[in-house]
Amino acid sequence: MDFNRLEDVTGVILAGGSSRRMGWSKWSLDLAGKKLISWTVQALQPVVGEIIIVKRPEQRIEIPGVKAVNDDLSYPPSALRGIVAGLMESKTGWSFFCGCDMPFIQPELVKFLFVLTSGYKGVVPVLEDGPHPLHSFYHKDLVGQIRENLETNSLKLLEIARQPEVRRVTLEDFAGFNLDTISFFNVNTPEDFRRAEKMITARRDGSG
Repeated sequence: MDFNRLEDVTGVILAGGSSRRMGWSKWSLDLAGKKLISWTVQALQPVVGEIIIVKRPEQRIEIPGVKAVNDDLSYPPSALRGIVAGLMESKTGWSFFCGCDMPFIQPELVKFLFVLTSGYKGVVPVLEDGPHPLHSFYHKDLVGQIRENLETNSLKLLEIARQPEVRRVTLEDFAGFNLDTISFFNVNTPEDFRRAEKMITARRDGSG
């Protein structure tokens, strides 16, 4: 058994977004020889006990050892409904949520954030560019509040970070931790995709 693994935590990857800025579905893009979503799965596998992908029903995402579930289409399109689907499907109380377009998630950062969950129902990093609700931990106890938001058409993902039972982790909280903000990098646009390719090539060449 790997004692560094968070066996009681589920990693949930949201893949059902519209990808408007990219112009086509992101999860299946070939990034340096692997599907973009495979980079995210690879980053989470050493950290969590199980991984769930939340997708749209028409998407065919099949990755060995990874469970894929559908969004709850009874709610309006939003990341919130993907979070509810992930929380309901997970076998653990805590889940780490991220997007399918995050190839550089740092395992040690995920573990650091999990330590901060004690006494809360969520943990959301807040950096200089604002909150990162899709590089965050959420507990099953938040399902009721998120469903209420969905039913009242309050669909902004940042609403979770404003809940009093959710801890906002600021740069001060990271003092003493070697924070690598590349973990929060999203491949949202063709320019982001090209940047990600360059970063992976530089790492393989040992120059970055």
